[in-house]
Amino acid sequence: MPSLTTVLAQNAALQEDTPPGFVAVFVGATSGIGLATLKVLVRGLSAPRFYVIGRSEPSFAPHLTDLRHSNPHADVVFVEAAISLLKDVNAVCDNIVSRESHLDLLYMSPGSVSLGGPHNTPEGIDIIFALSYYARMHLTSRLLPLLLRGPAPRVLSVLAGGKEKALFTDGGDLGLRKPGTYTSVRAVDQVTTMHTLAFMHLATLHPKVSFLHVYPGWVATDFLEHLLHSAGTLGKAAAWVVGPVYRAIAMTKEECGERQAFHALSNRYPSREMIVTARVDAADLAACQGACSGFYRVLENGETTNDIKVLGPLEDGGWPEKVWKHSETVIDEVLGGRK
Repeated sequence: MPSLTTVLAQNAALQEDTPPGFVAVFVGATSGIGLATLKVLVRGLSAPRFYVIGRSEPSFAPHLTDLRHSNPHADVVFVEAAISLLKDVNAVCDNIVSRESHLDLLYMSPGSVSLGGPHNTPEGIDIIFALSYYARMHLTSRLLPLLLRGPAPRVLSVLAGGKEKALFTDGGDLGLRKPGTYTSVRAVDQVTTMHTLAFMHLATLHPKVSFLHVYPGWVATDFLEHLLHSAGTLGKAAAWVVGPVYRAIAMTKEECGERQAFHALSNRYPSREMIVTARVDAADLAACQGACSGFYRVLENGETTNDIKVLGPLEDGGWPEKVWKHSETVIDEVLGGRK
């Protein structure tokens, strides 16, 4: 397990260890874990370029000023978009592809969990599925050509890697869209497992890229309060009592940001290509999901898990590819075949 001391030491040496010309896309970094991670990387790299995707540039303006002040040599570009909408995701990708020749890091942490539901976006997709799964998969798919031109590209998605549950497959209803199939708990479990299966498939197709599905653990963000508030008056009352206790025992956003920055650039998580060509430090190599896979389920303490109790039967049944094909079908339906 990488200690916090190890994490901080690596992050302090980012300028020496990272090649110049670093380019990253951050989605879900306007607050919480994503913003904390962005601050570490902007501050630590020599002359990076970051694209920050979010809903409101005016709301993010104070953070943008602070980021640019923390590293005057960093180029931080805000791109305004509603990531819950696949058409906006598509436009964002068009924008970035037109500007860049390569991409080193795609970091994704958008999300929303509310009780009840489904709560559909204007495109007819439940918000949990939209933010935690379909938008992330479309971003990954569209930006892969740029990632494949980077020297050591990585896709890091913050959700619940290592917490996969049985996949709901009744009637092929992976998106839980049929009447009576949806609950918020099932939706969270479903997007978690689908996320891992999709990354397993992509790691097989694209051995140059390393893929990380990260579970950050309990972090002192506004997540719990927002969840409880979605339950109405009783939920708000519970948040008033539970919120301070949760924040007292949870990891701070600052520590979590340091750990996520470590995951984003550490050599502990090499791609399949780097593993099979022995361009890794075998003494400091995280366990990936399957031999030489280049896909990692990272837990809150930085350790990785390759437990196959849930994933083994799904992999044997061809579900990584089936889930990916499902994702492409839903995205195509929403976009009308436009990619």
